[in-house]
Amino acid sequence: MPSSPRDDEPRFLPPDLQPAPRVEPSVPAELPAAWTRAVRNAQLLHAAICLGGGIFLVLVLVLQGTGTTTGSAAIGPVAWLVPLVLGMTVLIAVPVIRRVGAAAARAAPAAAVSRFQASSILVAALLEGPLLLGVVMGLVSGSPVPLAVAAGLLIALLLQFPTTSRARKFLHG
Repeated sequence: MPSSPRDDEPRFLPPDLQPAPRVEPSVPAELPAAWTRAVRNAQLLHAAICLGGGIFLVLVLVLQGTGTTTGSAAIGPVAWLVPLVLGMTVLIAVPVIRRVGAAAARAAPAAAVSRFQASSILVAALLEGPLLLGVVMGLVSGSPVPLAVAAGLLIALLLQFPTTSRARKFLHG
């Protein structure tokens, strides 16, 4: 049984049919200074949005733990469904938002820094809305389920934190 040719053995194909050697695109290890500042700014804004939602969530949990809030059954037992559906919709849209921003940045490289910041802020702001809605639903209903949904959305928000590797990927595709 013939063995498959190894990389060091000559291939018996005409030169025009031989596969071209793979050339990996060179991605610089360091980002330009403007990008470093853009990532830092996006990180600060993202952290502020995370802290806002996180502090509000902790405050409501403390209030419920001390019995300060009583909640109301008028909202119904599915108070967690609205923030969950909104949050899942946003999480599904995140890759699309990033892809559109990256394509626009490659089309106009001069605006790439602002496109990166805009897509990072847009993702964080879109996740913040359902998070705060879940906290409010938990506060009003007295149920822990909307608070658990809000906590999950806060974790999803933290996982979207802008990093230099994400900026590099955004810049170079």
